[in-house]
Amino acid sequence: KEEFIEYSVARTNSLLIEVGDAVAIGDRLSEGSLDLRELFSLKSKEDTYRYIIQEIQRIYVSEGSPVNNKHIEIMAKQLFGKISISDSGDTDFIVGDVIDRSIFILQNQKAKEKGKSPAKGEEILLGLTRAALAADGFLAAASFQETARVLITAASEGKVDYLRGLKENAIIGRQLPIGKPIQLENIEIGREGTDAQE
Repeated sequence: KEEFIEYSVARTNSLLIEVGDAVAIGDRLSEGSLDLRELFSLKSKEDTYRYIIQEIQRIYVSEGSPVNNKHIEIMAKQLFGKISISDSGDTDFIVGDVIDRSIFILQNQKAKEKGKSPAKGEEILLGLTRAALAADGFLAAASFQETARVLITAASEGKVDYLRGLKENAIIGRQLPIGKPIQLENIEIGREGTDAQE
């Protein structure tokens, strides 16, 4: 038995398919903007990446200002940089936490080394504003938007900013963490707050 599903399309949008065309789940049926989260859930991360880059490039090219794809790819990568915890395993994560991918990988490596079960999570797509506000440290988020709310939340929750990003270090006037990586294992913070080499 055949099942027919109707989709409404705005009169101003042109159809990209014709009668008899075979379509798969997630294929575009008409012109217009796609919902990124829906595209991500129906297709794949790579398809969503391509769509973001293509749409942003279309805007810049129409203005006569082409931009190299690598710049847009860096921004798109940030949108996919968070993991939503679905199973905490033997880690300190809580189910529902949205954390940075690098922290997720690091904590899972530590858990595996100790013979414990790692956490499980799924990659999520955040909007540009939410991705910026969901930064590890609170300084980068506070400099972006909603400064008062971010600082009040950080103070009430006793958050600590470990100054791992460029933005946080630039804000407080420290040397940017670029170039040769720092060996954190060999540095110990003394009681008076001074760095003491072992």
